[in-house]
Amino acid sequence: MANPSMEQVVAMAGEYNLIPVAIRLLADMETPIRIFQRYAERKRAFLLESVEGGVQWARYSFIGTDPFLMITGKKGKTEIDANGERTLPESTPNEELKAMLRTDRRPKPKDMPPVTGGASGLFGYDLL
Repeated sequence: MANPSMEQVVAMAGEYNLIPVAIRLLADMETPIRIFQRYAERKRAFLLESVEGGVQWARYSFIGTDPFLMITGKKGKTEIDANGERTLPESTPNEELKAMLRTDRRPKPKDMPPVTGGASGLFGYDLL
């Protein structure tokens, strides 16, 4: 069963622009890597694990593909690719990312992982 229900999503839609939806599955015969392998051929697939402090097993695994938005910076130029539409703003990648994340309004359900969306990706040391 999906959490929240469709009725709850509709009720939250007036207040939030992003509503996380989750389904719990029994996956005792699967590993995150095995599941990720099913999606690895897709464009820009990624697997993030929440391993902390040398623990062998991750508490959460996040798998994603085909991002709807990408912000890249190279040689002092910023490029935004939003669903195939490219723009070249004058601002830095950091400024663009901060501005976009400020518009993120989502509920923080107690029965979901601590991360239910947002930005993920690679940030090089020279970005800062």
